[in-house]
Amino acid sequence: MFNGRALTIVSFLLFLWGTDYLYPQKTTLDSLNQKLIFAKHDSTKIRLKYEIGEVEQVFRITYWDSLKVSCEKNLDTLGRDKFFFARYYPNVLNNLGFIHDNQGDVEESLKYYNKSLYYRKKYGDKKGIAGSLNNLANVYDNLGDIVNALDFYHRSLKIREGINDINGIAECLNNIGYIYRHQGEYKLALDYYQKSLLIKEKVDDKKAIARTLNNIGIIYGNQGDSTNELFTYLKSLKIREEINDQLGIANSFVTLGSFFYAQKKYLIALDYYNKGLKLYKELEHKQGISHSLIGISRSYLKINNRTKSIYYASLALKTAKDYPLNKRDATEILHYLYKSQGDYKKAYDMYSLYILMRDSISNYENNKTVFKKNLQYDYEKKVLADSISYIKEKQIKEVEIAKQKAEIKTKRNQQYALLGGLFLILLFSFFLFNRFKITRKQKNIIEQQKHLVDEKQKEILDSITYAQRLQQAILTTPEDIQKYLPNSFLLYQPKDIVAGDFYFFEIVDNTIFYAAADCTGHGVPGAMVSIVCANALTRSIKEFELKNPGEILDKTRELVLQTFNKSGKDVKDGMDISLCKLEPYSTENYKLEWAGANNPLWIIRKYDTDCTLIEIKPNKQPVGKVDNPVDFTNHTIELQKGDTIYIFTDGYQDQFGGEKNKKFKTSNMKDLLLSIQKENLLKQKEILMQSFEKWRGSLEQVDDVCIIGIRI
Repeated sequence: MFNGRALTIVSFLLFLWGTDYLYPQKTTLDSLNQKLIFAKHDSTKIRLKYEIGEVEQVFRITYWDSLKVSCEKNLDTLGRDKFFFARYYPNVLNNLGFIHDNQGDVEESLKYYNKSLYYRKKYGDKKGIAGSLNNLANVYDNLGDIVNALDFYHRSLKIREGINDINGIAECLNNIGYIYRHQGEYKLALDYYQKSLLIKEKVDDKKAIARTLNNIGIIYGNQGDSTNELFTYLKSLKIREEINDQLGIANSFVTLGSFFYAQKKYLIALDYYNKGLKLYKELEHKQGISHSLIGISRSYLKINNRTKSIYYASLALKTAKDYPLNKRDATEILHYLYKSQGDYKKAYDMYSLYILMRDSISNYENNKTVFKKNLQYDYEKKVLADSISYIKEKQIKEVEIAKQKAEIKTKRNQQYALLGGLFLILLFSFFLFNRFKITRKQKNIIEQQKHLVDEKQKEILDSITYAQRLQQAILTTPEDIQKYLPNSFLLYQPKDIVAGDFYFFEIVDNTIFYAAADCTGHGVPGAMVSIVCANALTRSIKEFELKNPGEILDKTRELVLQTFNKSGKDVKDGMDISLCKLEPYSTENYKLEWAGANNPLWIIRKYDTDCTLIEIKPNKQPVGKVDNPVDFTNHTIELQKGDTIYIFTDGYQDQFGGEKNKKFKTSNMKDLLLSIQKENLLKQKEILMQSFEKWRGSLEQVDDVCIIGIRI
């Protein structure tokens, strides 16, 4: 599964690596074009066109191929100018390799990278050699060839250490960290990432800082720390937007899509995947396009839109080309979808390709080699740490020399000061020692208390998780509801792990009973009440064989009070509920019986081009202990074809949000439902979820949400 690594096999920084010393970035595009108009010599024209391509960030193969041809036509002339040729011609070849790689043409990419490496070696360009080795390592990494990838990364790292290339060292550290992360060595990967980030922050390389933060966020995700994971991703995106790094922004969008997919917020994930896809298409970045399409396909599968899931997975497979990771993910999705549709031939074809890609990525020999490399480069890790220390030492060398001179001049004064200070140290040593013992004792107490708190927290979380399993046992699965009510939707979104809201569904003698209920409280207390109330409903229908919704609620109230009165305490817990009995009496007509406790029934009926919302008021009393209780009223409604029935709890309309942080309110919910009547029920659910998340924004969800919609 795609999990957020920067999608490009070579960071865009490498695409622009030559600009450090070729031409100042502050030079405007207009001035370069102006100079090109008046340029007379071929070497000047080539230089200016190269710099224009770098500043404008040109991704067209034709542009760089034309510049390559111009260099080769003037090879004899340029060859005499070693300084000029060593800088421009290999860089043009490198950029062609980068663009071919982004477009999925790995064979052409390797050809240009190797040719660029040849000329950089020929002219002794050590910085360029290290860059080419890094580019080749990225290609082999994307092909799943871990052996070659690690070998090229370490060769690049050694050269960059030798020439004190701080940016290059940081880049290699980041890339090596990525390899170890994909082998499950998260601690080792995080160590490399943090060392890389330290260097990048020191030189204020914002693009590289954002990229490394993104990688660190992935490590947090692998370790289950979703809070720090999201914070780090957003921090990376903010930096990329500040510097207008389009490719980086696209990478961040898809990374956030994967994060929200993992959090089961599939509509938010879809939004980010589509944003990333749009940018990748503009950049003609085929690997990124493929990753985005896979994310979109998976999200549609989760919201049960299999037609779109197949469509986007097929597009992803077409654009995957030579990237086995992309092919593996796309074929895995298509195999599952074709199999579920009964198209076993296509399913078999996809499964065969999936196995081939899976084995090429994670076979035993690759893993074995990685661990050998870990041992082989233990010493190189020490050298790396020493090289970073050397960089720091070199930068403060002059300060240390000046400090030593000052120390020589003041040595005698310092000795007098030390003698005087010695007496004070002896005087207070006993006091400090006593304080140390007290502090150590306090520290031990705090650590013991923390251990107890951690244990209690784990016990509480385990209990809540078990309560969730108990509550899920009383809920019918959405898939089973769809079998009997195919033209319906269920929007159920608890505030916490367990909920006070629950939905109810029973079928007795071809009669469907369904309800949306809101029990007292939410979280664990609400979940406990919901189990009692749901059991009472089931008993009223099955054990006492009641058919009338009003009578069912009366009996349910009696059973709930019996349960709570066993404690001998005055327990006033109960529930608000909207209970429906749907019984078809012909192929065209349905009769609906309904009773409600504090929660109403809404029916939206179409008249030509207009829609009207019919509201049936509930009894203003809960199912529970109440002063002066009355029998629940049973309502009978003759339904018409096209009627849409809605029952719900109060969590949706009570949610705070919007610009003024106010409740959504019942009136707005009515307007929203009336506005979406042209849509099918699945689309209505999607719109309701999107509207809820948009209204809530960054605020916390205040209550459980449960809405059931059925169209006749």
